This record gives sequence, C-alpha cells and structure tokens, in this order.
Amino acid sequence: MTGGEGNISQELIRLSISHESEKTGDVITGTILHIFVSILTALENLLVLITILGSSRLRVSPSNILLCGLVLSDLCTGLISEPCFIALQILVYQNKLTSCVFPIVHVIISSFLKGVSLFTVTAISIDRYFAIYFHLRYPEIVTEKRAQIALVCLWFLSGMASIAWSSGYVVFSQVTLIVTTVCLVAVFYTWTKVYQVMRRHQAQIHAHRNTGPRQMDMCRLKTSFINTMYILMIFLVCYLPYLLISFVFAYELHPTDATFSLYMFFYFFTLVNSLLNPLLYCWRDHSIRSAAKQTLKKLFCKSQSQ
Repeated sequence: MTGGEGNISQELIRLSISHESEKTGDVITGTILHIFVSILTALENLLVLITILGSSRLRVSPSNILLCGLVLSDLCTGLISEPCFIALQILVYQNKLTSCVFPIVHVIISSFLKGVSLFTVTAISIDRYFAIYFHLRYPEIVTEKRAQIALVCLWFLSGMASIAWSSGYVVFSQVTLIVTTVCLVAVFYTWTKVYQVMRRHQAQIHAHRNTGPRQMDMCRLKTSFINTMYILMIFLVCYLPYLLISFVFAYELHPTDATFSLYMFFYFFTLVNSLLNPLLYCWRDHSIRSAAKQTLKKLFCKSQSQ
C-alpha cells in the first residue's frame, strides 16, 4: 500500500467513525436501505441476464451481447460491491475497522465495476452509431464474435484502470478523469452524428414519399437509439455527481463531514443506477419484456410444481 492510499483510507475511516457515531439511527436506516437495494438489484439483473441468455433470438444480437455486459456489471454490483459496502459500514458502526485494507479492496471492486459500466455504455452508444451510420453494412461490421471480444476487452481495460490505485488515490482520480472525459466525448460525438444521419435519412424518405421497408427499418433504428439514450441519460444523472464529488474528496487535504456526506449520498445514486437499468430494459424493449414475463412464468410454475 502506498502512502497516498493509506492517507485517504485512514481519512475515510476517521470521517466514517465520527460521522456515523453521531447518527446511529441514520446508519441503521442506511444499512437497511442498502441491503434492500442490493437484493433487489441482484434479483432484477439476474432475471434480465437469464432472460437474454435463455432466448436464442435475443442472445445472437451483438447489441444484446453488449447489453449483457452491462447487466452483468450491475449484477456484480448487487452481489459483490454492495455487500462489501454494507459489511464495511457495519464494521465502522461497531468501531471494528482498524485497517485500511478492506476499504481499499471495496473501492477497487467498486471502481472496477463502475469502469465496466462506463465503458459498456460508451460501447453501446458507438454500436447504435454504427447501426445507423453504416446501416446495411452493419451486420458485416458488427458481428456476434466481435461484440464478445469487445466486451472482454472492456472488462480487461477496466481492470487495468483499477490498478491505478497502486499509485495512490490522486493518480487514480486523474486516470478516472481522463478516461471519463474520453468516454463522454465519444458518447456525445455519436449522439450528434446519429442525430444528423437520422435527420438526413428522414428527409430523404419524406422527399421520395417512401412508406415501405426503408421507413420501417429507420423507425426501428430510431426506437433502438432512443432506448440507448434513456440508458445513457440515467447513467449520467446517477454517475456524474459522484464523479465530481470524488475529485473534490480526492484533492481536499482534510475532507469535512459535509463533503463526506455528499460523497456517500452520491455514491448511493450509482447503486440506484444498477437498480433502474433492468426496469428500463423491460419498459423500453418489448422483446425483453415479453421474454422476462415468460421466464417469470416458468420459474413460478416450476416452484409451484415442487
């Protein structure tokens, strides 16, 4: 462990103890809330993952392969990251946290999963750009195998970025800032280009008064892109405040209780993102919603028969 890691972790422990000891009721309420969110997040994402992997029609789509990567990272958040955070809070509440190792392990796991989510959301945005920009050539360019390789690479890159912790929290924050900026620039670039292409295609369709397959195909791509925009917007709303307060927390020599409270509040919103995503998939995607209903019926019938 480097000096930077030790200092920031000790500061977290000190602030946690002093902050939590004053508000015992808030700690208990917060822990119960985190447990509820953790269980619900895990169950929702597990349902969506089983639904997609259990349907050959959904599984073969490169877009859904990338979506599976996002679902898996959200599932790991509910099954691994959140339970670690809950355990950390309980240790702090009982004044049994004497080492900075466990907080660092939790932060590395949490940062890794957040990185996977950021990379995957960016990849989904680029995928929708390819689908609309290349249009007929899209099936040749974006294949199932390439989507799988891209997903593995994204998880690997996130793991490499998390290793920046070995150089201290400030270096890690700088790496996070650079990576986040690059991803956000890529997202906004693809949004702008997709909007331009869609407007051009729409104008061409209206000019030729074409109401045939081309217009239907464009409507399908438009719906798919709008669904992706919902995912991106919820991600940004839940993550940007946390990223901003993380940088403030990293560069404050002596973080205040107010800063720590904001840090914990916005951290909770990143967990809410993993909770909302499965609901968004089922709300916006008819095929996933129908398949999820069938999966629930099968599970319910199976439990009833036993």
